[in-house]
Amino acid sequence: MAKVTFAGKEYTGTELTDAERDLLFKHVFNYLAAGNDFLRGTFDLNKESIESAVMVAKSKLEAPFNGILAGDSQIGVQLIRPGHIMRGTGATETPLNTWDSFGITSGGGAFVSGSDNWIGYGADNATAVNIDKEALLTPMGIMFSQGQAPVVSEVRFQIGETTYPVTGLRNAFVADTPNRIRAVRFHPLLMEPKQTVLGVAWSESGGRQEMQLLGLTFGLGRFLRQQSYSSVSV
Repeated sequence: MAKVTFAGKEYTGTELTDAERDLLFKHVFNYLAAGNDFLRGTFDLNKESIESAVMVAKSKLEAPFNGILAGDSQIGVQLIRPGHIMRGTGATETPLNTWDSFGITSGGGAFVSGSDNWIGYGADNATAVNIDKEALLTPMGIMFSQGQAPVVSEVRFQIGETTYPVTGLRNAFVADTPNRIRAVRFHPLLMEPKQTVLGVAWSESGGRQEMQLLGLTFGLGRFLRQQSYSSVSV
């Protein structure tokens, strides 16, 4: 076992083997970040945090790491998908398989002026979501369409009992212009299995904006290979 520090907090992790470490960065950079310089740059800046996240995942999930080809009971890796973190507004926590809960294309809800909950569920998205017991997320930024003027000015996360600093979106820059993406990076965060997460936005005026959480999900292969999610296991 090893102690790792993530966003100023100490966690217990399980050391990677040399083979696991080689596989991790081969798959993250050569497959998940292929063709996207912004993603590659983000992952390159955060190599230490990415490795720390896998170590914590190995400890929490008690399984070996096998990259994007992980079997049912092995830990795999993929980009964060909406079903890993987004939830509907029902009283019962139900995954949302699109980022478009506040989007501009499918008629999703709009952000209100001032403070408004983004990642949550229930009335006004005010209830913190649970991370599935077979997944661990390490977000590193937020992306949205280049064609959208930022409605949301700031985003803040509460993970467990810890509230992290605000991330500003007004100065989001164009990344990989042909792909029409605006993006901001922030210091990597860690969302452990069965941990609660609430994402709160702040807007100068109301409106719709689709935002995507940029980062990696480490989870058991049986969890990651689902094409859509209908429940959360805690």
